Amino acid sequence: FNAQLPSGLQTRVAGDGLTATTLSYAVYEQGKTTPVITSEDEVTFENRQASVSLRLAKGKTYDFLFWADAYGKDDAENPYTVDFDTQTLAVDYDNALSNDESRDAFFGKATAVAVKGAVSENIILKRPFAQLNIGTNDMAEAKASGLNTEALQSSVKVSGIFSGMNLMTGIPDPSTSTEVTFGLNAIPEETFTADGRTFNYLALNYLLVSDQKGLVNCEFKYSDGVTTDTRTIDNVPVQR
Repeated sequence: FNAQLPSGLQTRVAGDGLTATTLSYAVYEQGKTTPVITSEDEVTFENRQASVSLRLAKGKTYDFLFWADAYGKDDAENPYTVDFDTQTLAVDYDNALSNDESRDAFFGKATAVAVKGAVSENIILKRPFAQLNIGTNDMAEAKASGLNTEALQSSVKVSGIFSGMNLMTGIPDPSTSTEVTFGLNAIPEETFTADGRTFNYLALNYLLVSDQKGLVNCEFKYSDGVTTDTRTIDNVPVQR
């Protein structure tokens, strides 16, 4: 298997996927939920690709799950718990900070792979998240008016996101719907483009949501240590 991060992520900017450096995986007999193989050690990505070689039984058919993030499986700071025995993801939002690129992660699957001989598969991993970007096009004016833009921090409170999902189906667990506050943290230095216009980032956060269109409500706060402002942004459209 050649696991690949999305091809559109080309340069080192916020949200480029480069913080996802390790790959873990599980192998199942087709339709089963108990893995016959799980990765003992994570595989490292190089140039957004990671290769996995497996010895499987000829004549059998298998399903596969893949997960990529910035943490080792024994890292106590890892906010993600991937349980290959239940094929689920659990997200720990305790102490989550806004604008934390280390929370970027990806997942993928391959199903009904029949082993009749040597098999080679390419798997494109995708985020289980929506990427919520908040920006401004008047940063220079704000600086001229006295805001210390070099010291800006932001936080975002979001309701209507999830803390758990089934990795095989990609469906969030509705019982885990929650409200999360991503705490104050330095804003990203990069810019992003929307509707043909360029904006300075004020906040960037990864929200576990459905692959169907939905709405979330946000409370956004920024501070330079002296001046603080809070804005409410309701009915923000999101989709994985």
